[in-house]
Amino acid sequence: NNLTTAKADITISLVSRLNEELFAVAPNPAINKTIYLYFKGNTGVAYLYNLQGKLLQAYPIVNGQNILQYSTLDKGIYLIKVNAETSNQTQKIIVL
Repeated sequence: NNLTTAKADITISLVSRLNEELFAVAPNPAINKTIYLYFKGNTGVAYLYNLQGKLLQAYPIVNGQNILQYSTLDKGIYLIKVNAETSNQTQKIIVL
């Protein structure tokens, strides 16, 4: 079905981006109150911030696919910062 195909396409796109980055998120823009985060470290924490720097949520993450659920975010731009054992990285995400 279309949902399964869309999830497979997202997975392929994200895994290919992990060659250069600590993590990748999709879909971006985010919809349906779900963000898929693919992480190539062992363990870490993903922090979700608004653009004013306020921490909104922290998610423990592991190697591979992680599903970040959110229910109270307004439409807008947010930052996801991942802290891992040896490095940190921040990416922008749009919520529709």
